[in-house]
Order: sequence, then structure tokens, then C-alpha cells
Amino acid sequence: MERRFAFPVLLVLTVVFRISAQNADSLRILQDELDFKLLLAAEAGDSAGVVHLTERGADVNASSIDGVTPVMYAASKGYLNIVIHLLDRGADISAQPWNGIGVLMGAVMNGYVFIADTLINRGANVNDSDLLGRTPLMVACADGNWLMADMLLYYGADPSQRDEAGNSALMYASWFGHSEIIPLLLEHGAPIDPQDMDGFTPFMAASQQGHQKAAELLLEAGAEMYHQCNEGMDALKLAINGGHREMTVYLLQQGYLNHPEAGSPREYARLALISGQPAIARILKEHGLPGINRPLIGSFGAGLITSFHSGDFLMGGSFGLQEVRYGTTFQIRYMTRPWVRTRHVPVNDTTTWVVWEKRSRTGLSLAKKFMIHRSYRGNHWGVLAGAGVEYTWGRYRGTGRKPAGEMNLVPAAALFRSWRFITFQMGYEYFRTDNELISPHYLHFALNLDIKQNCKSHARKKITLF
Repeated sequence: MERRFAFPVLLVLTVVFRISAQNADSLRILQDELDFKLLLAAEAGDSAGVVHLTERGADVNASSIDGVTPVMYAASKGYLNIVIHLLDRGADISAQPWNGIGVLMGAVMNGYVFIADTLINRGANVNDSDLLGRTPLMVACADGNWLMADMLLYYGADPSQRDEAGNSALMYASWFGHSEIIPLLLEHGAPIDPQDMDGFTPFMAASQQGHQKAAELLLEAGAEMYHQCNEGMDALKLAINGGHREMTVYLLQQGYLNHPEAGSPREYARLALISGQPAIARILKEHGLPGINRPLIGSFGAGLITSFHSGDFLMGGSFGLQEVRYGTTFQIRYMTRPWVRTRHVPVNDTTTWVVWEKRSRTGLSLAKKFMIHRSYRGNHWGVLAGAGVEYTWGRYRGTGRKPAGEMNLVPAAALFRSWRFITFQMGYEYFRTDNELISPHYLHFALNLDIKQNCKSHARKKITLF
């Protein structure tokens, strides 16, 4: 009898279990759908939708794949009423996504002072930081939001706190040039000369970026003017390297070079030329610094070159020097024709051979650069004009004869564009050979890699904000 009912009971239990599992899956899918819709509604600012979804049981602490919660979306978008509703429903104010930009940081980043004030009064940590150690006060100073910074300081934000790179709130305000925030930070006890991991101070950052007003405020408050970073760059060198003429003049007027800790005058003049700032070199000379009248090598370069027209094509490489005092370049070049060209070779008065000619060129060139646009990042462009002396030689394929070697004067002109360590040239050159079938008018292209002679001229403070 027991065996007769064993199978039906087992069947009923199996059916009940499967129905329960399906119902659980359905409930889980329904909950996930509610949570997803709540995230969308919070991001879109749909107040009625948020209220409706939370009343239906949507989780106020549900998160996206990046860990962003509904209250984070609402705070970063400026929806104060949604933020208050979610907090009333139990939203976690201390939750953080994978990048560490929590609910308070999101409000500060987007400048929503009232939302930030509400969050702090609801328990948000005013000194909370993201994965890189940046605090809400640092972000407010970088954005130049005086009202936000004042509010954060009122609630106890620490102006001496540093991020992972050693930057303080004063460093952010100085680097971005927000001079109106500097007195506010100093009034609340911000250290005036905190050094970052590379040895930069706020005064050096302001000098590098050319923010004269910020530098003046820091100097009046007692900032150290002659400090050097780990790579030996001081405030005047940073201003020169950045191409900031007004900042350079201001530092010189403060008697910068009269201090024993300042570098040698010739060192600053040399840096102005190495970093491509002839206008600042003239300013330094006007203020009594000795000029540099001898040629000064700024960089070495190597690259690929090609010259061609419809009837010929040559390619090869070059090695050269860039002189910065007079703006000249010196190159050693070699090019060869990768395939042969037809040539008529007279044997006697009545006979002419048609042969396949292989040809190469090598020589020296000297050119002068005329700058049209220049920036402190090494991005500049202009016109180059000069001439070279080249020797060309070759051979005839399939015969024992060779064409006579020739020495040629090769005039050339080109447009050039430089991006830090890369220079591209496009121009014209005149190169004549005794092959009457080949035109002497060539288009010329070159791509060079430049190796700066003084790498310290590129030591710069860098701040990346989101």
C-alpha cells in the first residue's frame, strides 16, 4: 500500500517545488526590473516615478554595474527633491561606486551647493575621498566654486588633506588659477607651501600655469619663492618653459635673480632657448641677463624621408641636429630608389641604349626655421628654407657600366609641424641629374623623432581632474 502512494506523492512534491522555484525566479525578475526602473527614474529626474517605484518595493540602494545608486544619480543631476525622498526611504549616504565618487562628491563636482549642504546635514562625510584621494574641497577649489568651498570649510573640510599625488586644496586652486579661493583657504589654516610627491608647491604651480594674481596672493601671504622641485625646476624656470611672459617679468621684478638660491642667469637664458621661447630670451636680456651668442644644440633627431614626383621615387633616412639660438637645422641624409627607372644612354653618334638605372643620394643640408605659431607644449609650426650639397651615384642593371657620380646643390623649402617629440615636414626640393627623362622638381616628406638635449626643460606639474 505504501509503495502504491510513494510515486504520486513524489510527483506532487516535484511539481510543487518547480512551481515554487518559478515563482521565486519571477519575483527576482520583477524586483530587478523595479530596481532598474528606479535607477532610470532617478537619473532622469522623474520624481513621480521614483515615488511610485519605491512604494512598489524598489530597492533604494540598488546599484548599476558600476556601483552607482539612485541617490548618486539624483545628487549629480541636481534633483534635490528626489535626493530627500530617497534619503527618507533609507538610501545609504556613504555608499561608493568603483571609482570612489560618492553621493557628496557627485553633487560637488556638478556645483549643487544646496544638495551638498543637505547631504552633509544628513551625515555625509565632508572629508570623504575618491580612489585618487581627492576630496570634495579639492574639487570645489579646482572648479573655482567659492560658495561651495566656503560651505565645505564651514562644515569642517580639512584644507590640509592631500590626494594620492600629494596635492592639497591650495594646490588645486593655484594650478587652476582661482585666486579668489586662495585667501579663503589661507583663512582656514591651509598650509601655504605644501609639496606634492614631485616637490612642487602651490606657488610653483601658479607660476607654471601663468596665473600671476594667484602667485601674487601666495607671495604676499609668505610663500617660499625659490623652492625647487625634485628635477631642479624653480618658479622662474617653470614660467619660462611655459612661455608666460607676464609671469616671467613679474618674478624678475620681485628680484628673483638677486637671491642666492636662484639659478645662474645663463641657465635661465639657456632654458628659454632650449624650450623654444625666443621672446622670453629677449625679456631676460632686457632685464640684464647675459645673452647666449654661440650656437646652442637643442635636440638630436632621426627620421624617415622621401622625395618623389610622377616619374621617380626615392626614400631613406636622416640624422640631424636642431640649433635653437639661431633656429637652424643640420642634417645628414641618405636616399635610394627602391626600384629601377628607364634611361637612355648614348653609346655613339648613332646608337643609344635603353637601360634600367638604380640611383642613390647622400649629403648634408642646412636650413633655417621661421616659426609662425608656438606653444609651451612643443606644438608649433612654421616654414623652413635652406639648401644642401648632395652626391648622387648609381648603376645600370644588367650591364657593367655605371653613370658618372654627380655633386649637386639642392635648394628646398617646406612647411613643418611639431608635436613635442615628433616633427613632420612637407615641401619642395630641386634636384637635377643627367637623366633627361626624370624631372628635377620633387615633393619632399619627412617624419622625424626629436630627442631633446635637456630633458629637465620638460619637467612640469600635471593635474588631471576627472
